Amino acid sequence: MDGARKALIVANDEYEHDGLKQLRAPAADAVALAGVLGDAEIGAFEVQVVRNEYAHVIEGRIEDLFSDARSGDVLLLHFSCHGLKSESGELFFAARNTRPNRLGSTSVSADFVQRCMRASRARSIVLLLDCCYGGAFARGVAVRAAGDVNVLDSFTGERLGGGRGRAVITASSAMEYAFEGDQLADDHSPRPSVFTSALVEGLTTGDADRDQDGWVSLNELYDYVFDRVREQNPHQTPSRDVEMQGELYLARRSRPVTAPAALPPELQQVIDHPLAGVRAGAVQELARLLNGGHAGQALAARIALEHLADDDSRNVASAANAALTTADTTEHLAADDSRNVASAATAALATADTTEPPETGVSSPVRPEPRVDLEELPSGSGGAGGITTTPTEATSGGGGPGRWGLVRLGRGRGRWVAAGLAVLVIASVALVVLRPWSAGCRFSDGFDGSAIDGGWEEVRIGDGALKVADGSLDMSAPDGSDINEELQTAPKLLHPLTGDFKLESDLTANPLQLFQSAGVLLWNSAETYVRLERSYGDVGAIIFEYRLNGGPHTKIHSPMSTDPKVITTDKTHVVLQLTKTSASVGARWRPVEDSQWRELGTVDMKLPNTTKGGIAVLNRTGSASAYNAKFDYARATCL
Repeated sequence: MDGARKALIVANDEYEHDGLKQLRAPAADAVALAGVLGDAEIGAFEVQVVRNEYAHVIEGRIEDLFSDARSGDVLLLHFSCHGLKSESGELFFAARNTRPNRLGSTSVSADFVQRCMRASRARSIVLLLDCCYGGAFARGVAVRAAGDVNVLDSFTGERLGGGRGRAVITASSAMEYAFEGDQLADDHSPRPSVFTSALVEGLTTGDADRDQDGWVSLNELYDYVFDRVREQNPHQTPSRDVEMQGELYLARRSRPVTAPAALPPELQQVIDHPLAGVRAGAVQELARLLNGGHAGQALAARIALEHLADDDSRNVASAANAALTTADTTEHLAADDSRNVASAATAALATADTTEPPETGVSSPVRPEPRVDLEELPSGSGGAGGITTTPTEATSGGGGPGRWGLVRLGRGRGRWVAAGLAVLVIASVALVVLRPWSAGCRFSDGFDGSAIDGGWEEVRIGDGALKVADGSLDMSAPDGSDINEELQTAPKLLHPLTGDFKLESDLTANPLQLFQSAGVLLWNSAETYVRLERSYGDVGAIIFEYRLNGGPHTKIHSPMSTDPKVITTDKTHVVLQLTKTSASVGARWRPVEDSQWRELGTVDMKLPNTTKGGIAVLNRTGSASAYNAKFDYARATCL
């Protein structure tokens, strides 16, 4: 059984003792790290922040973290503060009331933390120390330590028992400093330190996922942080001490994998073979990789299958196209058609694989939503040889085109079974209903390339209105795209979606005039839509509004000054999210630096099962210039 994921962030930037320099980075460290660790799509940790507390309070929180843990829990403790040493060389973490001549009673000792870690039942423990421990003072930065001490020496000793493991990662080595990210002379605004900035950046962007498998392991995160810190400051060298069996996965990759992993050389030779019969043999293995748990290999397999789909051999091209179609159908099945699985199929479906990190000696701490993968059915009474089917076009009951698809129930060797617009009973075990293939309930675009992904439908986008650069999308709305005048004229990027899903976008919008805004949109027509946006600057409001079947424009929250439900904010960088089910639509938002969502409410309304979701930028009629907004990502995930 999977355990809990708990993180405690200790940030001290204010000190009562005049001899301890006030720090500015810890405040930003705490906010930034808590946001990414607490994000359900990334770290999925339950996060607590302790800031500027007295030593005994901090010790109590630390002891609670480790003492209340169970064996399957993953615990993470992060310190952002001054590091001090006693005359005998012992390491201490400074608290609000720390007195350098009374370290034992006014600060948190490394020995106390070590004892708590050693006594804990948790199998996986990570300690992150953004403190420094000696060296020369560098101009223009604040230094977080005094004296020389090797921090890793303070956390060695006997290995945690019972197959447990622990890892310590520090911002700097024994003879170096951990630097704050701001210049002392001119800028007094809080920014994360160099070390914590690299941590947050690696997790937020997904760039720490070095092997492109869709997961960020502890070792990958350290390697990424090491490289980033050394790039920004060659005088600072992060260090680590890891005593763990297997690999510990700290987070899911937050953005889609954009670089394919290398295929096995022997498989690549088969793909490139001059004989068509040999090339056809590669399709089955590519289909397995496409539906496996390694995102980089899945991307490489998709690229290879798309190449083979244009093969001059009809058999090779047909098999490759069938594998691609099956994969798309299987993805859609997990979120939408699984709701139609009868009770007789429950036991079989419960054994389906989930998309998880590779198996290691340490159990994976994050489990995404289960999905039904493409593989084989358990052996049944239908013979030993098995039946192979190729997805083919079908005709749906509604008169439109449909597709046949393959679905795996259970594990082991056995038969392929094709399921279309019908109910199939397999060996009296599984009962499955499949609808025609559709776009599915998920997409993701991190705007990492030089152009938007191909799945978008551009709507009313003029020349130069879109610009993808540096991991974000700039979208421009010209004069005359006022949503209150004619929603159809607003620039939009829309993606087909089916079933129940969450639509989310991270955007920066600073509207200055009435009716200027930017946000996420569910769209069927000008008569049926839902909008959630950051609105114009006078009021600084969040808009939540819908229209159904040509009815009135219903404002749940709006920027009108007479509306008692107005939601005001001065935040310009926000995350907006709409949740669509078969019977309702809910909305919530949060500032990007805050992990706490602000719920806006849920509306009982039945949108069509297939709709379009995306992003939009709106300008007012009569505006003297275009209005621009920046989107860092847009994505939909299945419920």
